[in-house]
Amino acid sequence: RGVGAIDAGGLQFRPPYRRLDARERFALQPAPSPSPTPSPPSVASCISDRILRGLALPVACPSFGRACTPEHPLGAPMVSTEGACAAYHRYRR
Repeated sequence: RGVGAIDAGGLQFRPPYRRLDARERFALQPAPSPSPTPSPPSVASCISDRILRGLALPVACPSFGRACTPEHPLGAPMVSTEGACAAYHRYRR
């Protein structure tokens, strides 16, 4: 949940700063990526990644106000009182 996987993501140090990279300094190998665990059906319908990226409004989420409430949040935007979903839930008309 959250923003999800970022294609071609992976921050790294630029050449002048590679000496500060623990992976380089200690010859560490990256850990294999764990296979994603399936989300429960209620969480699978949460579109918090789209809301966090500004691609959808909270009211477009099928879980909003039903399975996902401030008392039982499914995603980050409903957890915090400043989150978009929590604000929509509190101030909707």
